[in-house]
Amino acid sequence: MPTRYGKPDTIARYYRRLTHAGPWQNLLRALLALGPGHPLRWIEAFIFKACRRAHPILGLVLIRGQGPTRSRGGTCP
Repeated sequence: MPTRYGKPDTIARYYRRLTHAGPWQNLLRALLALGPGHPLRWIEAFIFKACRRAHPILGLVLIRGQGPTRSRGGTCP
């Protein structure tokens, strides 16, 4: 991670706080409601990746084959 983003432990702590606040679940729900041409679709792969990484933090088990078809294997609750 580039040093311009801060110390790794600070970044990890911020990500954990963010994960417990629930933005990844809200973004996935929003993606489900959007049309295929919406600009948020351009970054949906990054949203799915962040969601998958949030599962261990929340203590959840990733369910394969559920949710959006382009998620390549998982959904946030």
